[in-house]
Amino acid sequence: MFNIFKNIFSFGKNEKKIKFESGLIKKFTKDHEKLIEIYSQMLYLHSKKNFMNLKKEMKNFRVTVNLHILEEEKLYSYLVQESNGDKDKIKMHQEIHDEMKEIVKVVGDFFDKYEHNLLGSCEDKFHEKLREIGAVLTDRIDREENGLYTMYKK
Repeated sequence: MFNIFKNIFSFGKNEKKIKFESGLIKKFTKDHEKLIEIYSQMLYLHSKKNFMNLKKEMKNFRVTVNLHILEEEKLYSYLVQESNGDKDKIKMHQEIHDEMKEIVKVVGDFFDKYEHNLLGSCEDKFHEKLREIGAVLTDRIDREENGLYTMYKK
Protein backbone atom coordinates (compact mmCIF):
# COMPACT_ATOMS: atom_id res chain seq x y z
CA MET A 1 0.00 0.00 0.00
CA PHE A 2 2.83 2.41 0.74
CA ASN A 3 3.97 2.27 -2.87
CA ILE A 4 0.74 4.03 -3.82
CA PHE A 5 1.86 7.05 -1.80
CA LYS A 6 5.41 7.26 -3.13
CA ASN A 7 4.78 10.79 -4.40
CA ILE A 8 3.39 11.91 -1.06
CA PHE A 9 6.58 10.93 0.72
CA SER A 10 8.79 12.75 -1.78
CA PHE A 11 7.28 16.18 -1.07
CA GLY A 12 8.78 19.00 -3.08
CA LYS A 13 11.15 16.79 -5.08
CA ASN A 14 9.38 17.02 -8.40
CA GLU A 15 11.77 18.47 -10.96
CA LYS A 16 9.19 19.15 -13.68
CA LYS A 17 7.41 22.49 -13.80
CA ILE A 18 3.92 22.03 -12.44
CA LYS A 19 1.26 23.85 -14.46
CA PHE A 20 -1.74 25.57 -12.95
CA GLU A 21 -4.96 23.61 -13.57
CA SER A 22 -8.02 25.83 -13.44
CA GLY A 23 -10.42 23.00 -12.57
CA LEU A 24 -8.29 21.34 -9.89
CA ILE A 25 -9.91 22.88 -6.82
CA LYS A 26 -13.39 22.21 -8.19
CA LYS A 27 -12.39 18.56 -8.69
CA PHE A 28 -11.08 18.38 -5.12
CA THR A 29 -14.28 19.81 -3.65
CA LYS A 30 -16.29 17.25 -5.65
CA ASP A 31 -14.00 14.54 -4.27
CA HIS A 32 -14.77 15.85 -0.78
CA GLU A 33 -18.50 15.66 -1.44
CA LYS A 34 -18.10 12.09 -2.65
CA LEU A 35 -16.01 11.13 0.40
CA ILE A 36 -18.61 12.57 2.76
CA GLU A 37 -21.37 10.76 0.87
CA ILE A 38 -19.51 7.43 1.08
CA TYR A 39 -18.70 8.01 4.74
CA SER A 40 -22.37 8.72 5.52
CA GLN A 41 -23.35 5.56 3.67
CA MET A 42 -20.85 3.57 5.74
CA LEU A 43 -22.41 4.90 8.95
CA TYR A 44 -25.87 4.03 7.69
CA LEU A 45 -24.89 0.52 6.61
CA HIS A 46 -23.19 -0.11 9.93
CA SER A 47 -26.30 1.03 11.83
CA LYS A 48 -28.36 -1.45 9.77
CA LYS A 49 -25.74 -4.19 10.31
CA ASN A 50 -25.46 -4.57 6.54
CA PHE A 51 -21.88 -5.76 6.69
CA MET A 52 -21.63 -7.07 3.15
CA ASN A 53 -22.47 -3.67 1.61
CA LEU A 54 -20.48 -1.91 4.32
CA LYS A 55 -17.36 -3.76 3.18
CA LYS A 56 -18.01 -2.61 -0.39
CA GLU A 57 -18.38 0.99 0.73
CA MET A 58 -15.23 0.73 2.82
CA LYS A 59 -13.30 -0.35 -0.27
CA ASN A 60 -14.93 2.45 -2.25
CA PHE A 61 -13.94 4.98 0.42
CA ARG A 62 -10.37 3.70 0.56
CA VAL A 63 -9.94 3.89 -3.22
CA THR A 64 -11.55 7.34 -3.39
CA VAL A 65 -9.40 8.79 -0.62
CA ASN A 66 -6.23 7.27 -2.10
CA LEU A 67 -6.94 8.69 -5.55
CA HIS A 68 -7.74 12.08 -4.03
CA ILE A 69 -4.47 12.11 -2.11
CA LEU A 70 -2.47 11.23 -5.20
CA GLU A 71 -4.15 14.01 -7.17
CA GLU A 72 -3.61 16.45 -4.33
CA GLU A 73 0.13 15.96 -4.75
CA LYS A 74 -0.17 18.32 -7.74
CA LEU A 75 -1.43 21.01 -5.39
CA TYR A 76 1.39 20.60 -2.88
CA SER A 77 4.04 20.56 -5.61
CA TYR A 78 2.57 23.62 -7.29
CA LEU A 79 2.39 25.58 -4.03
CA VAL A 80 6.01 24.81 -3.19
CA GLN A 81 7.08 25.69 -6.73
CA GLU A 82 5.22 29.01 -6.58
CA SER A 83 6.56 29.93 -3.13
CA ASN A 84 9.74 31.16 -4.84
CA GLY A 85 11.99 29.88 -2.09
CA ASP A 86 10.05 31.55 0.75
CA LYS A 87 11.12 29.27 3.61
CA ASP A 88 8.09 30.10 5.76
CA LYS A 89 5.67 29.17 2.97
CA ILE A 90 7.59 26.01 2.14
CA LYS A 91 7.60 25.03 5.82
CA MET A 92 3.84 25.64 6.09
CA HIS A 93 3.16 23.53 2.97
CA GLN A 94 5.45 20.80 4.32
CA GLU A 95 3.56 20.75 7.63
CA ILE A 96 0.21 20.49 5.84
CA HIS A 97 1.65 17.74 3.66
CA ASP A 98 3.07 15.86 6.68
CA GLU A 99 -0.30 16.06 8.41
CA MET A 100 -1.90 14.49 5.34
CA LYS A 101 0.64 11.66 5.43
CA GLU A 102 -0.41 10.96 9.03
CA ILE A 103 -4.10 10.99 8.10
CA VAL A 104 -3.38 8.56 5.26
CA LYS A 105 -1.65 6.25 7.74
CA VAL A 106 -4.51 6.40 10.27
CA VAL A 107 -7.14 5.74 7.60
CA GLY A 108 -5.07 2.92 6.10
CA ASP A 109 -4.57 1.30 9.51
CA PHE A 110 -8.31 1.55 10.20
CA PHE A 111 -9.22 -0.21 6.96
CA ASP A 112 -6.48 -2.81 7.36
CA LYS A 113 -7.85 -3.66 10.79
CA TYR A 114 -11.60 -3.63 10.12
CA GLU A 115 -12.13 -4.39 6.45
CA HIS A 116 -12.40 -8.13 7.11
CA ASN A 117 -13.44 -8.12 10.78
CA LEU A 118 -16.65 -6.20 11.42
CA LEU A 119 -18.54 -8.63 13.59
CA GLY A 120 -18.41 -9.60 17.23
CA SER A 121 -16.23 -7.81 19.75
CA CYS A 122 -14.81 -5.40 17.14
CA GLU A 123 -18.19 -3.92 16.21
CA ASP A 124 -18.36 -1.29 18.96
CA LYS A 125 -14.72 -0.32 18.49
CA PHE A 126 -15.32 -0.11 14.72
CA HIS A 127 -18.17 2.38 15.22
CA GLU A 128 -16.05 4.49 17.57
CA LYS A 129 -13.10 4.53 15.16
CA LEU A 130 -15.36 5.25 12.19
CA ARG A 131 -16.71 8.31 14.04
CA GLU A 132 -13.12 9.44 14.71
CA ILE A 133 -12.29 9.07 11.01
CA GLY A 134 -15.35 11.20 10.21
CA ALA A 135 -14.24 13.94 12.60
CA VAL A 136 -10.74 14.00 11.10
CA LEU A 137 -12.20 13.95 7.58
CA THR A 138 -14.58 16.86 8.11
CA ASP A 139 -11.94 18.92 9.93
CA ARG A 140 -9.38 18.37 7.17
CA ILE A 141 -11.89 19.12 4.40
CA ASP A 142 -12.89 22.36 6.12
CA ARG A 143 -9.27 23.47 6.51
CA GLU A 144 -8.43 22.54 2.91
CA GLU A 145 -11.41 24.28 1.36
CA ASN A 146 -11.18 27.41 3.52
CA GLY A 147 -7.40 27.65 3.78
CA LEU A 148 -5.13 25.54 1.62
CA TYR A 149 -7.19 25.75 -1.56
CA THR A 150 -7.39 29.53 -1.37
CA MET A 151 -3.59 29.62 -1.87
CA TYR A 152 -3.85 27.90 -5.24
CA LYS A 153 -3.69 30.79 -7.69
CA LYS A 154 -2.26 31.39 -11.12
